[in-house]
Amino acid sequence: MNVLILNSNNGGGHNSAAKALQEAAEQRGDACRIEDCMAYLSPRLSRFAAWLHSFVYRHAPKAFSIAYRYTEKHSAMFQRGRPVRRVIGIGKKRLAQAVRDGGYDLVLCCHVFAGMMLADAVEKYALPCKTALIETDYTASPGSEFCGDLLHFVPTESVKEALIRRGVPAGKITVSGIPVRQSFYGEISRQEAKARLGISGEQMHLLIMCGSMGCGPIESVLEELKEPAKGPPTVSVVCGNNSRLYRRLSERYRANDSIRVYGQCEDIPLLMDSAELYLTKPGGLSVTEAAAKGLPMVLVDLVAGCEAHNLSLFTSSRGAVSGETASELARLCLSLLADPDKRERMSGSLKRLVQIRSAEAVLAEMSALPIPARLPTNAEYCTGGSDCHAGIGADSADRRLLLFWPAYFLSFFLLELSSKGRDLHLVHCALDDRIPFCEWFIIPYCLWHVLIAVMVIYTLLREAKTFRQLMRYFISSYCITLMVYMLWPTCQELRPAVFPRENALTWAVSLIYRFDTPTNVCPSLHIVGALGLWFASRELPRFSAPGWKAAWSVTVLLICLSTVFLKQHSLVDVAAALPVSFLCRRFSFRFRSGEASGRRTKTTGTRLKRKEMT
Repeated sequence: MNVLILNSNNGGGHNSAAKALQEAAEQRGDACRIEDCMAYLSPRLSRFAAWLHSFVYRHAPKAFSIAYRYTEKHSAMFQRGRPVRRVIGIGKKRLAQAVRDGGYDLVLCCHVFAGMMLADAVEKYALPCKTALIETDYTASPGSEFCGDLLHFVPTESVKEALIRRGVPAGKITVSGIPVRQSFYGEISRQEAKARLGISGEQMHLLIMCGSMGCGPIESVLEELKEPAKGPPTVSVVCGNNSRLYRRLSERYRANDSIRVYGQCEDIPLLMDSAELYLTKPGGLSVTEAAAKGLPMVLVDLVAGCEAHNLSLFTSSRGAVSGETASELARLCLSLLADPDKRERMSGSLKRLVQIRSAEAVLAEMSALPIPARLPTNAEYCTGGSDCHAGIGADSADRRLLLFWPAYFLSFFLLELSSKGRDLHLVHCALDDRIPFCEWFIIPYCLWHVLIAVMVIYTLLREAKTFRQLMRYFISSYCITLMVYMLWPTCQELRPAVFPRENALTWAVSLIYRFDTPTNVCPSLHIVGALGLWFASRELPRFSAPGWKAAWSVTVLLICLSTVFLKQHSLVDVAAALPVSFLCRRFSFRFRSGEASGRRTKTTGTRLKRKEMT
């Protein structure tokens, strides 16, 4: 098989499960690749999400807990068509292209977001591959019931029952355990492991590790671990990717031989084999790896959320104990280190709790299944090649078009400066005097700025072809307008000397007047930009419904009216903007009939042929 594993880089547990599956696949002789699902949305967004997750986890764990509890109570937010699901679905076309280009016949997801994105890609583009979602915590992730036809591999029967209650068919759920690397199933004697690490065989060994992010009260616990009567235990602290914690602890305990500080460490299985006790947070992979080793645990309840379910399961099974404060955690550690009989009972409970060789079980079951035959559910069908890129975001070459904006702003600023002291042509017509001032039009006038930014960003991320068309329009129309300003500088004197009313809206208008001089007004850039938004909206499938078309038309009309009702422009400016806009539209959106309407033309031709046959 050719296997693709989708994970998410916001947490080390998902990565560990993905590596376990990759290890098992490669041992079977299968080709296997791990990809970050968030990168199909945007590589920069993926890096930001990883940083934000780590920051909140370390510095605002209660906020993480509140957010997770909210998603548990409102999992419907992940249904297809909801805003959150639409954001996740942005990457589905890139993912579909990657699956087809890579020739993958099995795609496994180690994060629910990856499962949702894959489900959307499978449904829309009929991907010919087997698909599954692996739960990496001892609970059903919020939204996992909305993962379409994906199979589900869960750690326990209770998680299976939870998914069934949410509407997932029982036949799609397999209790397999959580995949961990094979090195956690192998076990060497504690004495041999201690010898490899240079720890005395008579010395008690406490392993402290609070996830890959090195969060939690590690420093406080170390301070609380006072020297017991039988001598201090050797303490190994793994800081993960928390480099600041690593530097602080390394400096503080440099002269203390009983405390060993590690950064990112690959010898976790060996450290577990050598330890009598493990202080950790209840992450799904952390507790499963320890349970596979039969290593008793003291759990730190840091962020609740999904980890609250893990903590509840392992403490109720008597394989772990939990404390809240640093002093309580230190006391529990010292008491368990002094009680070998209790540790032995805890170890037995842990080994009975988890299933071994989960990764191998997942791959064995998936390999036995046939590749499903799927048909596309709509007209868009990702067959590979250039057509598959029609609805994805712009590439690096397209993004260079954004350099137009700083060049434009600089040019306009210099043009405004050069207008001072020049002879300006006054723009005015009789109808301007009949149009009353109305401050309410400040709302659509300011909305223009927001919509320009939103449309550029949306097409940049979602519709590369329309982004190129829109930027061609802006570049051509704005350059023509700037040239007109340069050759025929204009001004207007329509603004009221005193507002007829005093309110928040007139105050906002006064700010516009203060920063936007009444020069270089014909043709109106506001009108040119608004019509550009309207032209682009008619190119986008997202806004093809009659309601959307009407909404965009009304919005653009109100923006155009706002320029004259706020006395920012004369009707002459509006009239002059129309030929510029429609001329540039013809140049910028000229490829519409050949590209965007290709499927429509093909469908129409098919219908005509059928009529001729009848």
